[in-house]
Amino acid sequence: MSETHVLPERQKAQGADKDRDTAATRHMCAGVYFHRGFRDRIIRSVHNAPYWRVAPSYGFDLVPVVRHAWYAWGLDNALLVCVPTVLTCAVLLGHALAAVMAGCVLASGVLLRFTVLTGYDTLRLRVDRTAENWLEREKKGRSGGYLDHEKRKRRLRGIRIGAAGIAAVLLVACMVADQRPEEALGTLGAVLGVLAAAGLLAGAARQLLINRVHGRAELKASRLLPREKAVDEQQKHHCAVYRRWERKAGDDVLDVLRNREEMTLFAGCGELAHYWPSPLTVPLLREEDEKRQYRRREYERPPFAAHELVDHLKQAFRSLEDDAEDVRLEGIEASDRLCVPEIAVSADRTLLKERLREEDLGAVIDRPRGSVRHYLEVTVPTEGGELFTTVLVAVTVEGRALSIGFSACALGRTPKAFHRIDSYAEVGKAAVVWSALKGAAELFTEAWRVIRLLELPFTVAAALWAQKDRTLRPVRWIPVGTRFSAREEAAQEWRDVGKGDQEAVFARTKVVEQRIVSTVEDFLEEKGVDTSEFSEAAVRIINKGVFNMGDNNQTNYASGRNSQVNSGQGEQNPGGDEQRKKD
Repeated sequence: MSETHVLPERQKAQGADKDRDTAATRHMCAGVYFHRGFRDRIIRSVHNAPYWRVAPSYGFDLVPVVRHAWYAWGLDNALLVCVPTVLTCAVLLGHALAAVMAGCVLASGVLLRFTVLTGYDTLRLRVDRTAENWLEREKKGRSGGYLDHEKRKRRLRGIRIGAAGIAAVLLVACMVADQRPEEALGTLGAVLGVLAAAGLLAGAARQLLINRVHGRAELKASRLLPREKAVDEQQKHHCAVYRRWERKAGDDVLDVLRNREEMTLFAGCGELAHYWPSPLTVPLLREEDEKRQYRRREYERPPFAAHELVDHLKQAFRSLEDDAEDVRLEGIEASDRLCVPEIAVSADRTLLKERLREEDLGAVIDRPRGSVRHYLEVTVPTEGGELFTTVLVAVTVEGRALSIGFSACALGRTPKAFHRIDSYAEVGKAAVVWSALKGAAELFTEAWRVIRLLELPFTVAAALWAQKDRTLRPVRWIPVGTRFSAREEAAQEWRDVGKGDQEAVFARTKVVEQRIVSTVEDFLEEKGVDTSEFSEAAVRIINKGVFNMGDNNQTNYASGRNSQVNSGQGEQNPGGDEQRKKD
């Protein structure tokens, strides 16, 4: 049902700047209401972090996600503020006994919920332990971890704490019972009624905002706040500022290997799923008799510049937009991406202030020795951005040779909890009523979160300080490299992605890979460059390529013109030749 979020009537609302109100955007906007941790990370690491560059947004728009994160935060904290406010007003009006009794009711609800949930978990552990002993099964390898004795002890300790807390609350209630509590029952009912009404209003308002996320054609507001404008500009900027990974003294070999397995080119693009182990490098030779001397066949001055090949590749991918609708690779785009280490922009922020002109961009592409790294970025969204493939191609011409690097990154789906707006009866009038009742119940069972109000002034102060983009001006000891990506935070880890999604990413990656190889080969022929060595190198490098599909690394795929699999490698994998022929 997620596809219903990208219907044509909603696509028309998208502006000329290609802001996409995709399924991924809607699910992330809804996710800030369902997941407090995700909401707080958005506020703390995106909005209230003006010294860090915002990660590029692939397949979604970050601005409405930030706006709805603040809506959810405001409703949550407004409800929490009601608790001490109502109790304080009762005390100031001379109803201290009613305020104490109301506090006992709230504390009882919190402790009762904690004790019931802990007791249920403990009972589950005990039942599993009994069943394990009765069936005389091996304790090792049991899935779920329910035989963890330390966990069971912690749960039992929690039950004791909850029971002691309930006993303390009952003791306080007995102590105040001697002060004629019947006189305060009316005020107590009024206090609890006000708190319940606040919970009902907050719950209803939360669901109305979720309904708005589900049904509104355009999620981005027409007027943006200064910080939202900065976020919008940075997420669309062609320059990505990344942090170089450095091994720390305490990292062991396993930490280093794990980091390399989960490596990514820069924050926001996703996990590295497919890459060429080494760049495809071929000499630039004239199409002449092969018996002539190698030196005479070489181009002392290359017949083309690197930016010319990049432009040719862009046109090749943009031509796919003219394909018939039933066979079109929907949403494919080719653009420029500049990757810069944060140390390179420490003193000079020119790259971050404005986009490079065409001639300056061409100079960056033709000058690979600089700190700025250029990539041809080919993006292919799937199912409204829920699954996103990004292919980054590095083209360099130096040393009388052409070198092409290839990397494909993938972003998995957003969590299942974020998709509740697509489920039956999760939006609409009935959902508003249910959310209102749930909001009132949560107020009486989660009143302990009132302590979070201590963070409120600091969060507000940080939000006011963040209204200005502070990455454009150098500040001593403060690097601007991206630390956080909201899309990566919400994306399913690549090793947990289902086989169907992995195959979808693999198929689109191979389509892009095939087109790059064929387009480059045609381009070299047009420029009078001998392509025999290029064809051989392409087959060799692609066959040695690695596609990381979770725990199964697929190797030795044959792709491209005249492709074949090395016979020596085929002997090590009996039956693999038939499978590769099928592929």
